[in-house]
Amino acid sequence: MAATADNLLTMVRRLPADAIWQVIAIGRSTFELTAIGLALGGNARAGLEDTLHLRRGVLADGNLPLVERTVALAVVTNQVVDGVSGWTWEDLRAEWMCLTHPIGTRRSSRAQ
Repeated sequence: MAATADNLLTMVRRLPADAIWQVIAIGRSTFELTAIGLALGGNARAGLEDTLHLRRGVLADGNLPLVERTVALAVVTNQVVDGVSGWTWEDLRAEWMCLTHPIGTRRSSRAQ
């Protein structure tokens, strides 16, 4: 199935009203379909496994810029970012960059 906005809308319209779903798009269409999916109330994922580019012609410098971009999309589409509502960017970066603890197990200084 082609990664198009029309195909995404067709699939979302067929879901039960209480379905929990997310967009998984790979490559060039990742950003566009993630934005549309978030605006429609879906969940999203981000990382180098989906795209190597932050934007056309600009390679992402790791996962963090891709995750930050997706969180920013979630914020502007009024979605709840699971487990991080009300945190600052510094709190989020500290949580993401804490490589010795699995995500969610380390409490930031804000949460203490």
